[in-house]
Amino acid sequence: MNISNKTSAIFKSSSCLPPEGSYRLKQVAITENGRHELCYRDQLKIYTQQRFMFAFIHPELGIDVGAGFTSWHQGYMTEEPQETHNGSINGLQFEIPIEPVLGGFTQTIVGMTYADGRSLDMVETWESVSQITSDFDGLWQCIDNNIVKTKMIGGGHFILLQRPLSGQTFDATFCFGSLVIANNGQAVKTNMTSSIMDSMNASTRLVLTLTDKRHFNQTTLIDGVAVNETYQRL
Repeated sequence: MNISNKTSAIFKSSSCLPPEGSYRLKQVAITENGRHELCYRDQLKIYTQQRFMFAFIHPELGIDVGAGFTSWHQGYMTEEPQETHNGSINGLQFEIPIEPVLGGFTQTIVGMTYADGRSLDMVETWESVSQITSDFDGLWQCIDNNIVKTKMIGGGHFILLQRPLSGQTFDATFCFGSLVIANNGQAVKTNMTSSIMDSMNASTRLVLTLTDKRHFNQTTLIDGVAVNETYQRL
């Protein structure tokens, strides 16, 4: 869903909050002008530590990525996006019902509006991938060489959005996949999906080090050269 173009609707759910972890979209039922369609797309979503992030390739819009804060109060799930593929945003809140199903949950989005005026309703069915936890779980950001990197870690998986700083002209990209982290911080990430075709299914070795509660360092060996990045919690 393109949250930068979506209108808000308020719902109430009697269900319990789904477990923190990673989820993969099984299917989405779309209703538009009375027409019903069942669609499938390769999309990952992670909930952890009152944060969320999702990413997928939209057939009409290109990449669609959002990340931000979540809260759960008296049956309401509220998502408050902070970052999208189009840049930082604030002041938006989306309250949606989440209902548990075997092995996952469904969520309903009513009145999602596109720039061309189209409006549709969606019921998304999500399947749990993993509830593995690590010290690096959470929503993080790194700004380096005019690139804003927003990364979500949780449920043994990651989502990474790379977008230009304001004023830069290159396109935003994303990837998501599995992330296996050993006790000593040695890690291997393997892309499952990427907007860059050459990086599909690519595996990369990382070294992750927590420097304090709000920062971690990531070292990646690229063509024999160690590249160091520092991420800060959002």
